[in-house]
Amino acid sequence: MINSTLTITACELTGNSTEAWDVGGDGGAIYASETDVTITDCDFVENETLGYQHGGKGPAIYLLGCVNAVISESRFFDNASTGEQAYGGAIIYDASLTSQLAFPVPGVAYWTKVTLPNGMTLPQPIQFVPFTLPPFADIFAPNMQFQVPPFAPEGTYTYTGNVGFYPGFVAVTDSFPFTKSAAGGATAAVNASDFAVSKNWPGAAGGAAGETGAARPGEVHVSDPYPNPFNAATSITVSVPEAAELTIEVTNVAGRRVATLHRRPVEPGAHTFSFDASGRASGLYFLRVSTPGGVNLVRRALLVR
Repeated sequence: MINSTLTITACELTGNSTEAWDVGGDGGAIYASETDVTITDCDFVENETLGYQHGGKGPAIYLLGCVNAVISESRFFDNASTGEQAYGGAIIYDASLTSQLAFPVPGVAYWTKVTLPNGMTLPQPIQFVPFTLPPFADIFAPNMQFQVPPFAPEGTYTYTGNVGFYPGFVAVTDSFPFTKSAAGGATAAVNASDFAVSKNWPGAAGGAAGETGAARPGEVHVSDPYPNPFNAATSITVSVPEAAELTIEVTNVAGRRVATLHRRPVEPGAHTFSFDASGRASGLYFLRVSTPGGVNLVRRALLVR
């Protein structure tokens, strides 16, 4: 099925097979290309693909360029591929992220990495998406997808997703294993670019990529913390063009306030405030500067013991 919509619900597909001498022979029960696919509550039993020259891909299902694909509550039993060369295929997964931070955080990134069967993690990310995390974010990214290259060595791989500040700080991480079957033909070294991404992380609704919170002339300006990373204490300088009620709070990555550096009026000019993290756990902290007039600027600092 090509360039259309496919919906299958509550069925059993048993004993189907495809066969090709040279190329093709893909998708023993279902083959779809650039199609919206929804498969729910189905059984795939003893389906087979056979490709004498190039193997058969997807013994039960083969999806090619299907960005909007949902396969749920379905079961697979004794499906098999036969041929001289095993193929890769599509890995589909869901990703979600929630945050208790009450303010936007710029410069956040989502990135994924692959660990090979030999235990080596590829140095470059498979995906890398910068975005601004909105307050109290609740992000759900269904049907994320990447392709496993056909020439990848056989074995069990680990796919890891991270959210944080690339590359030095990971705030949230999760992973899952997947297995690549034996390749009867030649295998080759794989790079991150070989794991083609066909559906990317959407970022955060209401957020924008890149840094935010920069000041314009005549507005409140907040310097970057110095030093950063820091061991015991770090400082920021806040410049205000006119007298203002100023609040400076420090929160951890869980959104919990751990310190209040200032909460009273200040005169026009530059003012320096220090965060003493003695006795605090190592990790990332957010220094938030706000005023009743709507200023809400955040700087991050990394405490390293």
